[in-house]
Amino acid sequence: MLKKAPLRKQNFWELIEFNKRQTVFLFIILAVFLLILGFLIGYFIKGITGGYWGILGGFVLWAIFATVSYFMSDQIILNITGVGIPDKETFKPLYNILEEVKLAAGLQITPDILVVDEQAVNAFTLGKKTEQSVIVLTSGLLSKLSRDEIQAVIAHEVAHILHKDNLLMTNAIALGWLIIFLSAILRGNIFASSSDRRRSSSTGGGSIQLMLLSLIFSILAPIITIIIIQTISKKRIYLADATAVRLTRYPAALISAMDKISESDVSYVNKNRMTAILFFDDPYTDSFSLFKSHPPLLKRIRILQALNDSVNYYDYSMAFSKVTRKKRIMPLSLLKNTETLPIINAAVATTPLFSSNSTNKIMANDIIRSMLNYTFIACDKCGMQFKLPEDFVKPLIKCPRCGNEIKNPHPKVIESTKKEDDEIKIIKSDIITKEVDGKKHYMYKRKNKNAWETFTCICGDSKQLSPFFTNKQFYCVNCGRKIELI
Repeated sequence: MLKKAPLRKQNFWELIEFNKRQTVFLFIILAVFLLILGFLIGYFIKGITGGYWGILGGFVLWAIFATVSYFMSDQIILNITGVGIPDKETFKPLYNILEEVKLAAGLQITPDILVVDEQAVNAFTLGKKTEQSVIVLTSGLLSKLSRDEIQAVIAHEVAHILHKDNLLMTNAIALGWLIIFLSAILRGNIFASSSDRRRSSSTGGGSIQLMLLSLIFSILAPIITIIIIQTISKKRIYLADATAVRLTRYPAALISAMDKISESDVSYVNKNRMTAILFFDDPYTDSFSLFKSHPPLLKRIRILQALNDSVNYYDYSMAFSKVTRKKRIMPLSLLKNTETLPIINAAVATTPLFSSNSTNKIMANDIIRSMLNYTFIACDKCGMQFKLPEDFVKPLIKCPRCGNEIKNPHPKVIESTKKEDDEIKIIKSDIITKEVDGKKHYMYKRKNKNAWETFTCICGDSKQLSPFFTNKQFYCVNCGRKIELI
């Protein structure tokens, strides 16, 4: 059980305000990019007057992007990733950890916790308000990290909640997407304008020099925007690490968690560049260092290893400067507080909390998949087990081991089959239906092979057979059923 750390409220308010002051300049640069892009787009369409309208349009679009991002970004991300709520009985240790960190951080409301079915070891936080915060963990993290390591990762995510990082990054992402979007529009206008030089400068068009400068700007603006947003992201991650070890007093656990994450070679599947900054570690393993949304795990580990006997903000800032050779990342008011917060020097438990061996690891993953509405079935011939995702609605599954075809027990498949059977009963058909080994066979008994015959398929389509037709079967062109002739 974590002891409540003596975290003065003004510490967090000072840290939040310091964060804001440090990022204002960067946001001003992004706003200037937005103004220039809006002006140039309007200028190439309607000259100077169009440029002024372009500036106004840029601000209107920013307001729309920011509003949509504020109210809908969390739900969009959750829908893309496909998350589930962990069962409180099965995952009781996880909820105990969350409650411990919540008490240590002095939060009034416990954040919600969700699990996403991803084998990558990672986590992220959503929610613009503290009382609406959600911590999302991957199934890979739960099956690979120990209790101490999971606690350290959750403490890092709770630190983002305390620092109100998600609100800041939501605005940054919205502005970043808008600049990238407007840059693409500007390039299109430049190419369109260059192909129609008959327009005068008073109606747009512009000189070749202006076109060239605008084209260069439209290329550089998105690149600089990404670098600025990732600079903001890297700083907030360092500060979250500092608060995380202050909450747990156990930097060795966070170091151990980072070691395991760095050793994992499994990449996150559902990801994109702009939302990558929300994660504990960069989900992109192949990024050029300049465009990485996170500082290297090795550097974060070295800073934590440089902590001596205390985990207050002053100690972390000194360790940060020593490792990175950069200036302080904390406000001076926090660095004046040199109270000793002793480090826990106990050995870190490394046995995964939800899988102590290979069998339990499979069971842990099965529990997570069950929580995420996976359907579990077994082949009735060889006994091989299948785990079907919720959206898998094919009527038959072929066993890869023995080739046996198994009926899908998904409710949608059962309902569809029942509906099909009901439709068959309504249509007066000459087809005989028999079920053999779980498969339906459709047959028609010929009455006179020496004359033309007309009959109705189950789908209601009328068929004719010539006296010269000698095949034993044929397929209905309307419904695709194979009809055997007897």
